[in-house]
Amino acid sequence: MKGGGVGMRGIVSCLSLQPAYSTADATSGSSLLAAGTWTRWVSLYDAGGLGGTVANWSIASAADDAAKISGAGVSQVLWSPCGSYLFVVERKSRGVLVYDVRVTGRLVAWLEGRKAETNQRLGVDIFSGASGNGELEIWAGGMDGIVRLWKWSGGGFE
Repeated sequence: MKGGGVGMRGIVSCLSLQPAYSTADATSGSSLLAAGTWTRWVSLYDAGGLGGTVANWSIASAADDAAKISGAGVSQVLWSPCGSYLFVVERKSRGVLVYDVRVTGRLVAWLEGRKAETNQRLGVDIFSGASGNGELEIWAGGMDGIVRLWKWSGGGFE
């Protein structure tokens, strides 16, 4: 293994830049770049400096054992508007994994019922609530032509 097996493994399949959630963050450049691979790894890199590795972890056991939503490679990574949560989407998966990046690699939730057991990329997107109270909506398309919606109201997903 190159580098003695240290670092992220696999071909990078998706990237997402953490939003700056304050003007101080925007000017200081203190944000993270999330990368996902077809071999089911997620890595976080310092996007403001020289791109050093902040963390990397495999999502395989979280998807297969904890959430039981399966998966076959990361196809999309998305940030919550506050930049604290990372949503990980896989192909051939029945859901979406939610990680708290303040405690790197900690799975805090998963969204089930996505109906996306295909190699094709089926999109997921996040919308902030108009009220500004931290409410989020996660929208995901499925193979059956139905768009699913999960709401985060601060206490969890519904």
